[in-house]
Amino acid sequence: MLLITKGAPESVLPKCKYAIVDGEGLPIASVQKLIDSKLLEHSGAGYRTLAVASRAIDAKSSFSVADESDLTFIGLLVFTDPPKADARRAFDKLKEMKVDVKILTGDNELVAVKICEELGIPVYRVIRGPELTQMSSAEIRSAVEEATIFARITPEQKLDIIKSLKTNKHVTGFLGDGVNDAPALFEADVGISVDSAVDVAKDAADIVLLDKDLLVLASGIEEGRKIFGNTTKYILMGTSSNFGNMFSAAGASLFLPFLPMLPMQILFMNLFYDVANMTLPTDNVDEEYTILPRRWDIGFVRKFTLFFGPFSSLYDFLTYGIMLFIFQASPALFQSGWFVESFWTEVLVIFVIRTRRIPFVKSRPGKWLTVLTLSCVALGTILPFTLLGGFLGFTALPIQYWELLVLMVATYLLLVEAGKVFFYRICGF
Repeated sequence: MLLITKGAPESVLPKCKYAIVDGEGLPIASVQKLIDSKLLEHSGAGYRTLAVASRAIDAKSSFSVADESDLTFIGLLVFTDPPKADARRAFDKLKEMKVDVKILTGDNELVAVKICEELGIPVYRVIRGPELTQMSSAEIRSAVEEATIFARITPEQKLDIIKSLKTNKHVTGFLGDGVNDAPALFEADVGISVDSAVDVAKDAADIVLLDKDLLVLASGIEEGRKIFGNTTKYILMGTSSNFGNMFSAAGASLFLPFLPMLPMQILFMNLFYDVANMTLPTDNVDEEYTILPRRWDIGFVRKFTLFFGPFSSLYDFLTYGIMLFIFQASPALFQSGWFVESFWTEVLVIFVIRTRRIPFVKSRPGKWLTVLTLSCVALGTILPFTLLGGFLGFTALPIQYWELLVLMVATYLLLVEAGKVFFYRICGF
């Protein structure tokens, strides 16, 4: 019976006693330099190599690793797996987006370095599995920041590297398709596999790519940043406007003998506001927001709310004064006036807050956001003049109020735009 062993050369060759060269069996030590030279040549060219060895063995019911000894080296299996044509473009895109790429492989480090050269990935440090084994947890956490390539590593070491990156507060994604990648796929913040991977890898992954194109990763990250950006817009607009409205309503209750706005009127205002925001997921996102990774920052949201919330309250109180002292408004007229002013400022400020740039001039909002927002403003404007408005307790507003309203809203939007410049530039946000 013939036992055949194949595997990484550094694992197979130490188990060999002889080597076949030109059909002749020689002691392995006499040809070790030749074998090492061939390995270095193939690895430097980016080829993967496997060593093959064999020995005659008696037939028996079971075999063990101990049987893999005194082998005869037969030769090397050399494989080439060149990167795809679009791989370099994908890694260039990831580099632009400030995504660091690290290679975790069981292959030879020379192969990994060659592949990185072809893909344009700068290699700062290479760490091999045996070296990693000698490191403490603290040393590993430091090493994962410095190294680009981790070669000849075990599945357990892949898992340790992912854990160390997460301990260092990095958001990690891991791409793998083999059984030995499953632990790291499961541990990573985002485990990514491919449709042709083994079932264990696909089960452990969060995302399975159906298209074998690395550009999909860059596109996915960019799309995720757009979603995060639009979600943040909604939160900033909602918290700042609601804070201002609640403060205004609380202040009005101190001196008004009636409700500044009826519950049903508030519900309708919130309905129109939410409808206007329904198209935010389709809104354009400024390039500078997607080019860098972002993290959720509740402290930023709190400061934004406290800074911009009073702007809305200031104009609410101005509206109170106009309605009470200029128009001697009845409860219905007061409620109608505050409804329209509050709705206009709350909805139109979307165009200002949605970007750090000058709205419409340097940052164009999405088409559907513009259409739906302006449509909701129009509906909110005509509501007091309709039968539904009468049912809700609204009444028609005098023409003089509309003139003042246009002036107030224009100055409000200019004030928020100026405040935005101060908040982001002067305050360092």
